[in-house]
Amino acid sequence: MLGCTVGLELQRWKMEDGGTWIPTHKQEDALADGSWDDMESKFENFAIETFEPSAHLKIAWDKNFKSKGENLKLKSKATQLHDACKMDIRHKTQTMKECVDPWPDSGDCKKAYEIPGYRVGDLFFRRYDPRANGAWTKFYFPKSLGARYLAQRLAVPVKGNEDWSAMLAVMDSPEYAKYEHPENDTVVVHFRGYDVMTVFAKDAGQYVRNDKYFKAAAQESVKLGLKKAVIVAGDHWLTQDLGIHSMDNKEKHEAEKKQLKKAADKTQQEMDDIAKIFSEAGLKVSTRLNFNADCDLIFMANSHTFLATGGGYDKLISGLVQRKNGTLLLDHSKSR
Repeated sequence: MLGCTVGLELQRWKMEDGGTWIPTHKQEDALADGSWDDMESKFENFAIETFEPSAHLKIAWDKNFKSKGENLKLKSKATQLHDACKMDIRHKTQTMKECVDPWPDSGDCKKAYEIPGYRVGDLFFRRYDPRANGAWTKFYFPKSLGARYLAQRLAVPVKGNEDWSAMLAVMDSPEYAKYEHPENDTVVVHFRGYDVMTVFAKDAGQYVRNDKYFKAAAQESVKLGLKKAVIVAGDHWLTQDLGIHSMDNKEKHEAEKKQLKKAADKTQQEMDDIAKIFSEAGLKVSTRLNFNADCDLIFMANSHTFLATGGGYDKLISGLVQRKNGTLLLDHSKSR
């Protein structure tokens, strides 16, 4: 558990310093040996504890509150709703119902949730303190797919941690009927990009597949008569933590931007390499980057053909694809 131990140490160091984590070579090596799902959970917690709402989120909160004509009595020293919401989220108090993520108001799939901590894969498999995760999801993301799944799961309880029937019932409900699905002649490739492993891991193991893996997948796609490939990648924490907000210390902010650029460049390089492999095999390639988590889950779960690259989230997607009679390319998933 070296990676997890180091992750906790780095989290304390970063919080005390108040700025950007810039790991040493020794820390990078430790991260490379760690569990990336565990590590991402640690950094998700840090993202919550240092959360700073964007200008867009502040406006949405204030506008939503005023439209209801409510009279809010702030319980802290905050003078504005968005300041009170920031502290409510940072302290994980979950007392201000006005502080939900407003994404469902627009439903724009090209926009991600802004409040950190929405982890539908962990929610489904009940990992990393499932009660706390469930409470967080229901409070700050009450109209999300994850919250709807929890409600459905409680309505028709089953034994065990996962309830595939409940998840499928939610995903096939009218609320998501108009969400985009891949075409049947398309292989959907989920690539884990942007996050901590992209920048710091020398070998991210379960999340990074080599060229041989993607070449085999491209060849199999051609044999199946597929014509297109869509590469899906989402930002799990990095741009929210490093790229959206400026810091009081300009030097630290510049360091953050360098880290973000490094992650973005690495991700783009990897995606370009994957795209080239599928393109050279004769498939038309497109990308789907940083869409909303619910939109991406609906999209990938409805793949006619899906290529997983590893991790708990891919396990969820693979299981849904199988249960919707889709094909798992290279049969990588063991989720049944």
